[in-house]
Amino acid sequence: DLAYLCGHLHRKELRTREGSLLHLQLADFKLHKMFRIGAMDHDVFSFVDVELGETPIILITNPVDSRFLTKRLPLENIRRSTYVRMFILSAHPIDHVSVVVDEEVLDDAVQVDESTPLFVTAWNPDRWSSGMHTIQVTAEDVKGSINTIQRTFSLDGSASHTPFFQQTTLKRDAELTVILGFSLLFAYITLILVLLPFLFDEWKRKRYPLWKEEVIQRLEEDDESLVAVTPSPGSIQAERVPS
Repeated sequence: DLAYLCGHLHRKELRTREGSLLHLQLADFKLHKMFRIGAMDHDVFSFVDVELGETPIILITNPVDSRFLTKRLPLENIRRSTYVRMFILSAHPIDHVSVVVDEEVLDDAVQVDESTPLFVTAWNPDRWSSGMHTIQVTAEDVKGSINTIQRTFSLDGSASHTPFFQQTTLKRDAELTVILGFSLLFAYITLILVLLPFLFDEWKRKRYPLWKEEVIQRLEEDDESLVAVTPSPGSIQAERVPS
């Protein structure tokens, strides 16, 4: 077994490596119109997830994407290879395929046979035998549709990092993930309900006496100002209004 392929109702790509097994989730077709194309190339599994309408479709089979290296993958087959290989699918004939590895332009890829969508171009893998590298393939069909795909690869076993969230999500079944999520939410709400009364009591103990004193002082100042501007009854003189 090389990989466990499954689907889910989301667009985010989720993947992880569980020992020698790949766990790969694909976004759904109903809402996001996504589908997957996979291939075996000299015992090496590769795939590409495609949105409906994308064309030309490009699947690089050699070298394999470094995100999906496993212990069972025969890297020696890639290190001994003499060609970069890719499947390119389109409703129309492919006119041009360019390949770039680490900014080094290789010869244009050519179709092996008109009956197959396999394209190849020569390379020397010894030039990229250590560390992480990038390969970019651009394909154009006779109708002018262009697509570019870029992948990282490694010939010494270096693998791209899988984010912790993806590992955590995929290594647990759905029921456990939901239970864990609700448990964390409940703990968060409980913490807030416990902290709020405590924080309010602290405010009353420390800040409330000062606030109360400030309010009383302001009220006293307002009363003094009111007494200072209020005329005494004896100072009011009545005037006769002419009839």
